[in-house]
Amino acid sequence: MVDARVVDHDGVYDPRHPNDRLLLGMKGSISEFELGVLRTRMVETARAKARRGELRYTPPNGYLWDRDAGVMFDPDLRIQEALLHKSCEVRGPPFAGRIHPTVSVTGMPSAV
Repeated sequence: MVDARVVDHDGVYDPRHPNDRLLLGMKGSISEFELGVLRTRMVETARAKARRGELRYTPPNGYLWDRDAGVMFDPDLRIQEALLHKSCEVRGPPFAGRIHPTVSVTGMPSAV
């Protein structure tokens, strides 16, 4: 183990000493418990807002929040085209690798 120290507003701790290791472990456990309590409070607050109809969130790219219509597509065609282009880069063209019908010479649908 290296000659390192852990410093916080309560003191300086040496992880090589058993008492300091015990104290650091307890502080870590208490911090994890506090994070769980905070997370629970945040979730409960969000649920209460949702029940009252006051829950607001940032919609994903390409969507807008409208007070009257709620969540809707962004009407800006440049944004829609950019998102479609980005989607095709990630997933490929909309019909890539899929069988889609075409009309053959006989007039009957056939797979390509």
